[in-house]
Amino acid sequence: MGEVCLARRADSPEGPPVALKTVHARLARDPDFLARFRREVAAAREVESPFVVPLVDADTDTAEPWLATVFVPGPTLADAVRSSGPLPEDRLRELGRALAGALMDIHGAGLVHRDFKPSNVLLHPDKGAQVIDLGIARAVDGTRLTATGLVVGSAGFMAPEQLTGDGARPPSDVFALGAVLAYAATGRQPFGGGPAHRVGHRTLTEEPDLVGAPAALLPLLASCLAKDPARRPTPRLIRDALTGPAPETEPVADPAVSPGPGTSSALGEPVGGRPFRPSPASTPVSASAPGRRRVRGRVALIAGTLAVVVSGALTVGLLVLRGGDAPSAGGSTGDRATARPSPSVPALAEPVSGLGPAVPRGVWSRSWQDTVILHETNEAEYDKATENGNAYAVEAWLTDRVFARVGRRSVQGLSPDTGRVLWTLKPPVRGMVPCAASRTAPGGVGAVIFGPADEKGENNGTADCDRVVAVDLASGTSLWERRRPGDIYATDGIDSDVLGVTGDRVVVMTGDLVTAWRLRDGAPAWSHRGSRDACVINGMVVGQSSVVEALTCPATEESRRNGRPTTVRSVNAGDGRIRWTSRVPDDVPVARLETAEPPVISLPGPVADIEGPMMVFSNDGKPGPLLREAQPQGTLGIWTRNRFQLTPAFFGWRDTVVTLTQYNDDRQSGTDGVVALDSRTGKIRWHRPAPSGGRPVIAGVDDRGVLVVHVTEPGTTALVRYALDDGTPTAVGELPRLPDRAEFDGVRLYGDRLALMTGQHNLLTKGVMMFRASGSRS
Repeated sequence: MGEVCLARRADSPEGPPVALKTVHARLARDPDFLARFRREVAAAREVESPFVVPLVDADTDTAEPWLATVFVPGPTLADAVRSSGPLPEDRLRELGRALAGALMDIHGAGLVHRDFKPSNVLLHPDKGAQVIDLGIARAVDGTRLTATGLVVGSAGFMAPEQLTGDGARPPSDVFALGAVLAYAATGRQPFGGGPAHRVGHRTLTEEPDLVGAPAALLPLLASCLAKDPARRPTPRLIRDALTGPAPETEPVADPAVSPGPGTSSALGEPVGGRPFRPSPASTPVSASAPGRRRVRGRVALIAGTLAVVVSGALTVGLLVLRGGDAPSAGGSTGDRATARPSPSVPALAEPVSGLGPAVPRGVWSRSWQDTVILHETNEAEYDKATENGNAYAVEAWLTDRVFARVGRRSVQGLSPDTGRVLWTLKPPVRGMVPCAASRTAPGGVGAVIFGPADEKGENNGTADCDRVVAVDLASGTSLWERRRPGDIYATDGIDSDVLGVTGDRVVVMTGDLVTAWRLRDGAPAWSHRGSRDACVINGMVVGQSSVVEALTCPATEESRRNGRPTTVRSVNAGDGRIRWTSRVPDDVPVARLETAEPPVISLPGPVADIEGPMMVFSNDGKPGPLLREAQPQGTLGIWTRNRFQLTPAFFGWRDTVVTLTQYNDDRQSGTDGVVALDSRTGKIRWHRPAPSGGRPVIAGVDDRGVLVVHVTEPGTTALVRYALDDGTPTAVGELPRLPDRAEFDGVRLYGDRLALMTGQHNLLTKGVMMFRASGSRS
């Protein structure tokens, strides 16, 4: 049909990118095709749905007609299934609910999609499944734009009535939806492959091949794929049938907090590396997209042609996440403790990149700063900045529209372009201040715990902090507020998370109680205590789709007062079911939980847990060997193994754990650098020294590699990406020279924006420096 390019508006070059579809010149001269293209634009303007990619602008009357839609930075469902295999039942249900919601909105606008297939479903990192390509949609009024006898659609996903020339109606899209779900469930087209005419013949004469699909979904899939359109269910019935958890086992739940209606067993868990949007069962699927408006004006190309496609799906070099290698038992031999997996619990979800869009290559420039650097001549100014609880961040989140900083006195949203304060979050109760915040804010929603302020107007603990607030970063408003349940003094806890956001869950730990609410509305999802398993929960860490807990077993009055956790377990964040339980070899107690995916624990050291050894578990719970903190490459993770840093000590991705090394003063050995650990063996995979004079700060990790900011003072600060398999470095960009004595210990990166920040205990620098880049994407 044409070409699809990544573009930005000429009159708003700093705005979000769009997918620009242009028509080939030969087709632009074809009046029949132009009629179809105008129909695509009209159809896109008629449909408003959270599950359909919206139109931004279009011009169908120029010599080179074009349209621009919102850019979806994710793979197609077809790519995700090809790379990662069939989806488990809970994620099939989530996918089906989203696609049924899309059809409800499309049909509600008087349209039929007519080409519903896996390659026309994109997986957005925040919004989940998104339907594209309404270019061959046809109004139900019967208007034909195609020549007599021309079949429009894709073999294997077209309904029998389309193949026989009877035309497409809403039930035809339902048939295609059934075929799409069957493909996602089995990895195969339900009527096989091969030449289109053979696939069409099988569609008309044979029953679908559903071998391998979950048994609980077989009746629904079969009814969607019925030959008779009258026997197929409506999209609303499909959505309702898919509401609720997968029925294999009951979720682990505490009677005190029961799941809300329509709770999915894996809401928000990723598929093919991308999380799905919360279930539409609790919200009207036909609601208009908020804040959407049409904008006129020419869209200018900023990147070269990316792909020539028929379906209109956009390919922009965002890596499709592949399935991870099966974890080996390399770290669990001999008499080591072994993991006890729980049956019928969904496997660990595909990881979601915290790096967001691809990073531009080239030179970055400083947009703004509110940094104060300590010198002999500005001690008073520095002290004032230190006393200001917002001069440094307890936590921070960065999107394309806002830099949200959680300070000791308030939560503020700043413009990434100018640093101007856009909003200040109203506390749940007057006089309350932030105590802690979630590390992540998926979908632009973060979570903050509030508590009463002390005499300085701050709160430096979490014991008396009992209000949990979900924050919409776009508007700076509270989506919901809940009291933190449980008794903080019920057990003796270890240093760990007390709050986290994972998928569509806000998870909070209070004493022995772990509670999860739905991110979008605060409805109860699940909760449990260690006592239900005759244990005491002493700590937790929240990952992308799981929560890892440290427990002392058995539960006694003594273990409640003096926790000595030697048991580690992984919990499905979607429904609270236990994935596996594992004992630490030799019953060594856990001092800290570092990451959840793969799990990393710190063990007691001679001085404190930040100087002790560590252990990496595989993603199925097998413990690796003990890793001493002092390695030939340097001391592992010592810089950042505390809760006061803005950047975690460890980053997990599939079977890789990344951390930093530091020159060992005692042994006069090692270097400052970056090191990768293999969770399948629990051993070091590679180590790369930092450039001379550069202090590395990890920005994030995904399939593209480990992105590290080597902060150099004075001198040029470099962005370097290290390959996951062997650590091969690739230069990504350069930041301008930093001021003398500047010292940063946190970084937030989103696309072409990068923030260097200081944490609470930085002794030389307070504040933020924001940078922006232009150039080709890396």
